[in-house]
Amino acid sequence: DGNGFTLTATLKDPNGGEYAALVSALAARGVKFEICEITLKNRSLKKEQFIQEAEFTPSGVVRLTKMQLEGYAYIKP
Repeated sequence: DGNGFTLTATLKDPNGGEYAALVSALAARGVKFEICEITLKNRSLKKEQFIQEAEFTPSGVVRLTKMQLEGYAYIKP
């Protein structure tokens, strides 16, 4: 699960503001938000809890590997 954050519909920034406008703006520019279904299961989360822009992938690790083979780079902060 990479200790990332959960992109749920109720996600707030450190000041309590919502990320909805930022996520929508990024999605309009072609950014995709993909959620690992294995992580959903392990964290007992439901798809309905996530932002409407979220897409779901059966395995995040497999998805990242396929994207790297397509030429994308994975940069871990």
